[in-house]
Amino acid sequence: MIDKGILDDKKKITAQDEDNMLASVDSIPEQAEQAWSETQAIEFPGHYRSFNKVVACGMGGSHLGTDIIKALFKRQLTAPLLIFSHYEPPHYVDASTLVLLSSYSGNTEETLAFGDSVKTKTKKIMGICSGGKLAGLLKEQGYPVYDFDPKHNPCGQPRIGLGYAIVGQIGMFSKLGLFTMDTSEVRKTLTQSKSLKKQWSLEQKTQHNQAKQYAYSLHEKIIVFVSAEFLFGNAHTARNQLHENAKQFGDMFEIPELNHHLLEGLRFP
Repeated sequence: MIDKGILDDKKKITAQDEDNMLASVDSIPEQAEQAWSETQAIEFPGHYRSFNKVVACGMGGSHLGTDIIKALFKRQLTAPLLIFSHYEPPHYVDASTLVLLSSYSGNTEETLAFGDSVKTKTKKIMGICSGGKLAGLLKEQGYPVYDFDPKHNPCGQPRIGLGYAIVGQIGMFSKLGLFTMDTSEVRKTLTQSKSLKKQWSLEQKTQHNQAKQYAYSLHEKIIVFVSAEFLFGNAHTARNQLHENAKQFGDMFEIPELNHHLLEGLRFP
């Protein structure tokens, strides 16, 4: 049976939050702010701005930024943006392909293997990580890399480093011309996110806190995210967070695709 007062009891939450995940969640806007500022200072070789497609390799949360970009900026993308989360690159990667290797830790097995193989296909390679083997290899070989210091993620868990993972990719790709995103838009988004953080904070009591109200109402339920258009990347991110943080099963479906199979499957659930 759920403790109806636990989400308003800071002492109880702190006692269970041994890794200080709450502080990392509260710091996501600061992660995003850091990532945007630092990626704008990266110097890319001139030929990186000439590409006919983009392939991003990352596992789990390391490709959530790409998912969001694909959906959010689909009407702006100047080239196809593809996610390939495997050990080896697909055949269609060639000298005109821009490749992003994404691994929060810098030590993800699949991403390292992909990076090792893709060097024979294209020289337009870049990375995003917080150190690890990936940072060392890319720097050694002269490839640009956003090697960030996760100072705003005190719990140290990659899955709570969304500000780095998402905005880091937005900063790199927009600077290379895949889509347009300027600093004024980023500042506006950060201001809004900080405002929402206050509304949904631990200090805000359940009576006035929509996030806590949803948490209670969804207790012991399977959550299915349904989204469309520019929000599909957000649904993917939400499902990922549900799996990794809550250790709960969830699923997601996209409109209008679900109209052609899911609705039929609900006849005899």
